[in-house]
Amino acid sequence: MYRLAKIEDIDQIAELRILQQKELFKKNYKIDDEKFYNNTKIFLLENLNKNIYFLVKELDNKLVSMCGIQLVKYMPLHKEELVERGYVCGVYTREEYRKMGITFIKRSNKVFQRQKYRNFRAKNK
Repeated sequence: MYRLAKIEDIDQIAELRILQQKELFKKNYKIDDEKFYNNTKIFLLENLNKNIYFLVKELDNKLVSMCGIQLVKYMPLHKEELVERGYVCGVYTREEYRKMGITFIKRSNKVFQRQKYRNFRAKNK
């Protein structure tokens, strides 16, 4: 099932972030896992579903994949009221679940449009 992450998912998101960062940075991953886990939890407890949202894929009560959207507010321009942009972050799928058709682009549009971001559109580049 695809769904928007909840506070109860923070522990699993933090675990996925460790896996993601280790895979991405390999030898350059130098932080202690426990410290990174705790820092991630603190950040998500303060910001989840406020200015960072995660769409997650859950199988057998386990998060197997995630895709984050972090929102940043900018000073308005002369032709706009408020400027808020979203940046994709924290995209990761557990290795054993890859190549199984898990994708977030179309699903993220539907999920975020149901939330307060009605004009949200994720695009493939």
